[in-house]
Amino acid sequence: QMENGQVKVGNVFFRNAEPHIVAAPGKIIKKLEGGNYTIGDHVPFIKTYGNVILKRKGDDRIKSFDDLYNIEPGRFASSHPAEGGSYNNYKGSVYNIALNNPRPGVHEDEIAIEAAKLQARLFDEKGVSTLGAPMHRSVPHMIATGEADAGLYFLHLAVWIMKNNPGVFEAVFLAKDRDGSTDDPEILAKGQDPLEGNKVGKFSYARTSTSVNDAQRAARENLINAFDSDDFTEILVEVGLRRP
Repeated sequence: QMENGQVKVGNVFFRNAEPHIVAAPGKIIKKLEGGNYTIGDHVPFIKTYGNVILKRKGDDRIKSFDDLYNIEPGRFASSHPAEGGSYNNYKGSVYNIALNNPRPGVHEDEIAIEAAKLQARLFDEKGVSTLGAPMHRSVPHMIATGEADAGLYFLHLAVWIMKNNPGVFEAVFLAKDRDGSTDDPEILAKGQDPLEGNKVGKFSYARTSTSVNDAQRAARENLINAFDSDDFTEILVEVGLRRP
């Protein structure tokens, strides 16, 4: 998009649509900076609370991370592998949570082996239960329809899906400061102190190097002011996100 200004949204194709501001994870921002597509410093403005385990409300088989060891291959929901950002986050978090929070009785020499086995069991042996694009719909859909038992899901997305589907889902915390689960999106939106290995996302914004006229510059700066505002902070709190 930065190179040719072309964007396709559904069946609508836009030309000459170079963005004037970009908001993205740090890895993407750094790539854009390396290609001289941005000007000035990038500004961190959103931080996640990592992942929770999403499950059907009332499913008592899954009460903690360790219960994932009992899920049969092919019954774990995740984003499609083509959705690299979320899929790799979930897959990496499973391994790293298991690595940093081993089950009682596991010998030190076996911790990494067991973490790799769990990751393979959930993601690789029969593949994950998934729909594919568009992003983020697979996990709740597969769980709601009974095609999967559980899946890792970004906490803030779990807040949204629970608000919009009351009585259907429950989220198991993957946290240092609390255990158990909740089916109340308002409680979940308060966040968690993520377990070691539970990957936390950080997002920044930056002005792009696209030429702007006076009206475009004013609109860009107004959006940046909104990102930096107390009102935006309140929105983040409501949806299960936070400031860095």
